[in-house]
Amino acid sequence: MMNFINSLTIKIRIQSIIIWGLIFLALTTFVSFNAFSVSKSHFEQLKSKQIHLIYLSNNISESIASLQNVFLTAASSQLKLQSDY
Repeated sequence: MMNFINSLTIKIRIQSIIIWGLIFLALTTFVSFNAFSVSKSHFEQLKSKQIHLIYLSNNISESIASLQNVFLTAASSQLKLQSDY
């Protein structure tokens, strides 16, 4: 193997280094773009889940506010009834 490499000319060695570099550059670029598209899709899913959670949180806060109004109304009615006796 070493004799084969030593028998090659400098020009062929440089060309082979350049070719291998371009192959690995293309492979790295492909992996990077693939990772970017996957992370982008996961980010979009996370964003939609967060918007859904914000919507649910708003509904829960409205329900709690309505429940508080019912309790306050019931408590004040109970106090009125007790003061009538």
